[in-house]
Amino acid sequence: MTEAAVLSPPETLRIVRVVPRKTRRVRQKPLQSQAGCLSAWRARENETVNGVRRFSTRVARLGGELHGRDDADGPLRAGSVAMIGSRRTGLGRVLAFVVFEGICMTEGTFEHTGGSVRSAVRRWLVGGVVVLAAAFSLVAVERIRRWVPPLESNALYRVATDAIECTPPPRWVPTSLREQVLSRAGFPTELSLLDADLNARLAAAFAAHPWVRRVVRVQKTVPARIVVELEYREPLACVRDRRGRWLPIDRDGVLLPVEDLPVSFLAELPKVVGLEELPPPDRVGVVWSTAQVGAAVSLLERLRGDWERFELQAIECLSGSAPDDPQFALITQGGSRILWGHAGESGHPQEPPSEEKVAKLEQYLKKFGGFDGPAGAYEIDVRRPQEIVRRPLGDRGALWRR
Repeated sequence: MTEAAVLSPPETLRIVRVVPRKTRRVRQKPLQSQAGCLSAWRARENETVNGVRRFSTRVARLGGELHGRDDADGPLRAGSVAMIGSRRTGLGRVLAFVVFEGICMTEGTFEHTGGSVRSAVRRWLVGGVVVLAAAFSLVAVERIRRWVPPLESNALYRVATDAIECTPPPRWVPTSLREQVLSRAGFPTELSLLDADLNARLAAAFAAHPWVRRVVRVQKTVPARIVVELEYREPLACVRDRRGRWLPIDRDGVLLPVEDLPVSFLAELPKVVGLEELPPPDRVGVVWSTAQVGAAVSLLERLRGDWERFELQAIECLSGSAPDDPQFALITQGGSRILWGHAGESGHPQEPPSEEKVAKLEQYLKKFGGFDGPAGAYEIDVRRPQEIVRRPLGDRGALWRR
């Protein structure tokens, strides 16, 4: 039985008594002085320096015992004797002893009984199994990638661009809108559902088209299918550009492509005339926002349900009104002018509200049957709160007053 000093943190020095496995007992004797700890630390350093020399000496002793000699110059440690056993030990015991002593030196402790060796071997075996499993997984994944074709080429995840489903367009939107969008954006003939950015790119491409007011959603499903839900722009009126062409605009003031509309449909749209600022040419899809255009669009939306009933054809911006506070006149199909005034819903402090103006026109229509008389066109003023004034165009004298 021998004793050896095992170095722990400077506060505690462990004195370990190495005994055979069955009777091993570990004792800890904390040192009370810092000087003792430092001395133990130096002793452990010296022991480490001579470790290799002692290791080779023990191997030589073991070789002598295996050959029937007792020429060792000192007794073996009890733990080593327990590992070696009798003199009939074979080559396997020698290798085990060498590995055992190497583990003990690596661990930095003299507690090298059979149990600690088994723990170290177990850790090595587990680590080896983990490394082998990781290597096998990498190789297996690479082989699977070679054997299995990529999903991008699978027909379940491929969609032809001409198979994309869009919201059915109304009669004023061209049926080739989908092809126009995909061609301008440069999409290939087939799309992959596995493309993570496909929805965003499709939404941006459709939103850039002048006939699309809003992209509601883009949906991908398997088997291969793409659905694009759209809200289309609707022409509300026509304005004349600087070249003299009539351009359709929607309720947002966006200029729409005139070449996509049939001539008959364009002729049915209300016209906005008398604007001081004309829209620039070749600005399709751009918002053309001025105070006059915004007020005219607001008035058109207010009269949309009564436009055909009143047989109207145009809205004229009165030249005497301020550009930032315009006034309007309604032009009938027979040429009569209805002086409407300001376009706001609440009217003007000196004008009745829009509901009252519409009621006056309904009363006039009921009384006379139309805004155009047999004698020609009239000028009808509904801007006064309590009366309607009518006079023939070119005649300042009032022929009828309610």
